Amino acid sequence: MAWTEKLKSGRYRGGYRDASGAKRYLGRTYTQRAEAKRLAAIEEDKIRRPGAVDPKAGRATWGQWREEWFPARRIESGTARGDESRMRTHVAPYWDEVPLADITRERVQQWIDELSRTSKTAPTKRGSGKAVGGGQRRKESGKALSPTTVKKVYRLFAKSLADAVVAGKIGSSPCVDIELPKAAPPDEFFLTREQFARLRSAADDELLRMILDLGVGTGMRWGEIVGLHRSRVDIGQRRIVVQEVYELGADHIKPYPKGKSRRGIPITDELAAALDEWMAAHPAVRCRAQHRDKKRCDGALLLPSKAGTPIGYSNFRRDRWNPAVQEAALDGLTPHDLRHTYASWLLQRGVTIEQVSELLGHSTITMTQRYAHLADTQWDAVRGALSGAGFEGARHSHHGGAPHLPHVADDADHGKVVDLASRRRSTG
Repeated sequence: MAWTEKLKSGRYRGGYRDASGAKRYLGRTYTQRAEAKRLAAIEEDKIRRPGAVDPKAGRATWGQWREEWFPARRIESGTARGDESRMRTHVAPYWDEVPLADITRERVQQWIDELSRTSKTAPTKRGSGKAVGGGQRRKESGKALSPTTVKKVYRLFAKSLADAVVAGKIGSSPCVDIELPKAAPPDEFFLTREQFARLRSAADDELLRMILDLGVGTGMRWGEIVGLHRSRVDIGQRRIVVQEVYELGADHIKPYPKGKSRRGIPITDELAAALDEWMAAHPAVRCRAQHRDKKRCDGALLLPSKAGTPIGYSNFRRDRWNPAVQEAALDGLTPHDLRHTYASWLLQRGVTIEQVSELLGHSTITMTQRYAHLADTQWDAVRGALSGAGFEGARHSHHGGAPHLPHVADDADHGKVVDLASRRRSTG
């Protein structure tokens, strides 16, 4: 409740308490006691209202907020490592000494534009001509950040400000309608069935062939394949359940990402038979991989190393994958391309993009839209509607200057030929 205090001057100052119970006073005094109390009551209501922001909060620098916010986040260890690098290299040097109240939409947009042009920049203090941190403002002449990296850096910074709003540090986030650089869609390479057969023939050991079959037969990521436990393979139901994932950078197995249910993937009779034969020929070895919960795992990996741990990616690429890829004349092909192949084959055979998205474990269907152009069957209704509409006669009676281009039959697999060595990579 607001109150007033009479000063020696005979004037009144209004007082009130904030949400924490601390005393606050109006910034000026009044001749009328009632007026001082009324205005103090208004200020008390403002500052104690849900969502209210402490006027002093915005005076803190973003760096001070970062020190409070960044360590308290709950995120995956792999995400944390990437964020730490982005924070250290691109975010903290630019914003650490900028007061939260001085971060405007225009300054954020300027920062994004600079990231797109140069690898490192630093904002100047007003009127000083010097960059935050004491050095002269500089623009590196090195290679600009990729659009994907710029987006990741921006999202990290924007999240910090969104959380600052929740914490009552600022009233609203300036990260609104920020124009981010647009990335060209990655070249998605997938194997034709002939290419896959050639690659499989070049595989000179059963482990590589098993991974090839799993890759194109399930679309699982590398971490899902090498983290797969035998108990998740249901031969009778012809299904694999993705419930654990091996995280390469952290070198441990973690549960399938939080917020998602277990992902069931149907498999063919042929793959089920191959898996059954594999497990019969390779007795179970207790999983000796480190699990995130630190508990002993009494299960067994489907494809363990000799030590009972997940197969090492680098050694696998060097010793098994690369020689087979070179032998099959598919230089540049990566294990992740098996996942692209799985998606493309399903779409070409009429499986809906919604179903493919679910099978791939994509968090949103937007991630699966990259494959939409492969779903050629969606245009059958259009072709049917135009069939017999007079185009055939027009084709034969063509008299214009441009020659008629005869129809070229699509390849049965709709394989897309790209330069594998120089193409842009994607990890969906």
